Amino acid sequence: MLTVLIALYMSAPERGPANARDPEAILTSLLLFPMPEPPIMRVAWTLQHEMLFYLVFVLSILNFRAGAFIFGLWMVGCGAAAASGWKAYPFDFLLSAYNLLFLFGMGAAVLWRRLSVGQARLLFWLGLSLFLFTGLSEAYGLVDWTKAVRTLSFGAGAAAIAAALAGGALAPPRWLTFLGDASYSIYLLHLPAMLVLSSVLAKFGAPWNVPPILSLIVLTTFSAVAGCWVHVFIEKPVLARLSSVRRVDARPGQQA
Repeated sequence: MLTVLIALYMSAPERGPANARDPEAILTSLLLFPMPEPPIMRVAWTLQHEMLFYLVFVLSILNFRAGAFIFGLWMVGCGAAAASGWKAYPFDFLLSAYNLLFLFGMGAAVLWRRLSVGQARLLFWLGLSLFLFTGLSEAYGLVDWTKAVRTLSFGAGAAAIAAALAGGALAPPRWLTFLGDASYSIYLLHLPAMLVLSSVLAKFGAPWNVPPILSLIVLTTFSAVAGCWVHVFIEKPVLARLSSVRRVDARPGQQA
């Protein structure tokens, strides 16, 4: 997705962020290496945090006690930095409050197995209420959230929802399950898809005095459909191919 986006920005120099044609930015974006400026594919900033988590987590595979100690120390450091509001690069990335959300996800993975259906349903509504309250209160200025507290509040609500759904709080319809499967492709594609559609519509004189809510619905629907298309025709075939390669490599008696 990033390669396609870079090619589009190269072919249209007036489009995209300022660093879209910078070799260093291209390399660091491809490697998901954190830099002071955002990556070329803007949503990839979350993947940079994931890569950091994987690097820390792999230490637990090599040496569980050492890895667990370093992970715990990292979480304490992230909590201290969140409380102090430290914003200097690279510590604003290494000790970001966003990294604490991995701890929330691990907690959800432990919690859901211990939930009854009734507890899962209660937890779902509590998590959903907290998530919506955080978002709406921020949008309408009802609460003066700091970035760290807002992040942790969103994270607690999301972790509760995830644990509750895994625990059987609701039986989602098949179309929602499909959207969940396609969510990663939708996530990667939604901003470029909105950019492309907006550019096309602008050439025909948009917005034609269209209400903002209608524009939001059109852009959201288009980006979701585009992401689903990529999921079905690109992501799933690639994953299936990679899975078949792993199965072949794992067969006993195979030689390199």
